[in-house]
Amino acid sequence: MTAIQSPFSLITYRKMLQNSHFYRFSILFLCYRKITVLLHLQNSLAKTRMHRYNNLAYEIALSLYRFGADESSTKESKGTSWSGGMTEVTAEPLSEAADGRERGAEKYAGSLYNYKTKRRDEKKKGGMIAMKKFLSMVMAAAMVVSLVPATAFAAKDDVRATARVVDAENYTQDEIKAKNSQIEGPEVQLRFTTASYTSAKNPKAEYTFTLDNATWDANIGDAGTYSIVADNVTYWKDQDVFKDSDDGVLVDADGEEVKVRTVNKEAVEAGDEDELEIEITGKMDYGWVLAVDLTSTMDKTSKGRTATVTVESSDVRITNGDDLVYASVEAAGIDVSIKDTTDIAVEEIATLEKLTIEPSVGANFAAIVDTEVGSKAELKLRLNSGFEFTKATKDSIKINDVGVAATVDDNEIIIKADELKKFKDVDEWEITGLEVEAVSAKAGTVGTIRVSLTGSDTVSVEAINVVDYVVEMSVDEDEDV
Repeated sequence: MTAIQSPFSLITYRKMLQNSHFYRFSILFLCYRKITVLLHLQNSLAKTRMHRYNNLAYEIALSLYRFGADESSTKESKGTSWSGGMTEVTAEPLSEAADGRERGAEKYAGSLYNYKTKRRDEKKKGGMIAMKKFLSMVMAAAMVVSLVPATAFAAKDDVRATARVVDAENYTQDEIKAKNSQIEGPEVQLRFTTASYTSAKNPKAEYTFTLDNATWDANIGDAGTYSIVADNVTYWKDQDVFKDSDDGVLVDADGEEVKVRTVNKEAVEAGDEDELEIEITGKMDYGWVLAVDLTSTMDKTSKGRTATVTVESSDVRITNGDDLVYASVEAAGIDVSIKDTTDIAVEEIATLEKLTIEPSVGANFAAIVDTEVGSKAELKLRLNSGFEFTKATKDSIKINDVGVAATVDDNEIIIKADELKKFKDVDEWEITGLEVEAVSAKAGTVGTIRVSLTGSDTVSVEAINVVDYVVEMSVDEDEDV
């Protein structure tokens, strides 16, 4: 026997159930709503509380169905009453049919409960929960794989190198045209910073050198155009190996000869090729440097143009290998410096320190003075107001310790092109013998020299400090005055 107590009048609902199936389903709907509310509560309660409410909801639904069975399947106990003003109602099966209806009600109530919780039947059958677990594992595995870099699946060897360009060239337009757009001197280097090999002997690695705004010289790949510096010894390409000055062949850590091959040699020899592919066989070592000569022909030589090289490899991890500038075309210019400033008292004369002038573009001054424009070139040295060059400067001025003819006019000196061409093949002019007088400059004034060369920008440099000398007298206390 199962006894049920309820806060609402079960007698009333019992009579309604006896008269109409409609009311039975109404009670069923109300019970379902009650169960739904309780199931929603479980999301914010502790696990133990959730189980308790689930069991309670299930028992309420099942009991109400049992109570709501056909009148012929239940009977009221006589002489019993509800405590607290309520009536106790008992339910027991009276017949086989009633017992079947009770089991049906129980099964239907249980199906409603299982539909909302998705727990009992689906766990047994491997339904939604099992599928969710499977999808979660698949998604987690996919995320882990996506986080692994592609290089983790690359070659086993761990070889890394850093690229750089040495001896980059700057040309003026006239200078690069005089060279027929030929670039000579620069080279690209790969310094190996990591060289860990797990492969067998004689591993192979390919390197691709791609030029922009230039094409490779047809002789690239010949003897001497590639080199490797190993343990401070330079080994030059000779046939398919590298040899030092004593014909010693470069070998790797396994004692195997390091060999080299130009993969696209035929395309390079045909000309108009901007890509060079090199294959190195052998193990590199930490600190070794692979160098490639960048002799090439520049495509466009207008002002502001550059030639660059990009280094790539699928076998070696290369850093700083993109768009390395190894040649540029710039406007002619000069750089000016002075060894130190000179202190001059008001209305006094002093000889300035050595003044140095260098071409900012090109290997020497020929790009500036040995041209059609340079034939009329002039070098001007001009002081700011308050200072003047002395007349003696005309005879004392020198360039690289050689006297030159110059025009001196108060605060300006002019040296003509005929004199300058005597020094066109040098990369530095050292001007000495400059005498200056502070004619009206006051103490604290800074004197500057503005240097201009035809075809170049004007450059200013501080050269003079005007000081105020003070005579101090003191008396020795041990002497009688």
